Amino acid sequence: MRSSRQARILLCILIAAVGAAGWSVLALSRGERVSAIWVVAAAVGSYLIAQRFYARFIARRVTRPEAVAALCTPRTDSVEITPPKLTPA
Repeated sequence: MRSSRQARILLCILIAAVGAAGWSVLALSRGERVSAIWVVAAAVGSYLIAQRFYARFIARRVTRPEAVAALCTPRTDSVEITPPKLTPA
């Protein structure tokens, strides 16, 4: 569990570094031709970082997921719900 969290953090740092390198090349290349790959790297890095934090904001503040709502069928003490029996075709 801990190693997967560290892997995600490392991946985010790597994406941020690629995006920062792309923006740095774009900002520091004065008068020189800039390769399109640096523009793509800067854009992809920026979009992935923004998506990560905006998705977290939407999940926490707007939708507010609940653990109880994750159940597909309601459970009650008085009624037992059983799935239908399937017959082979």
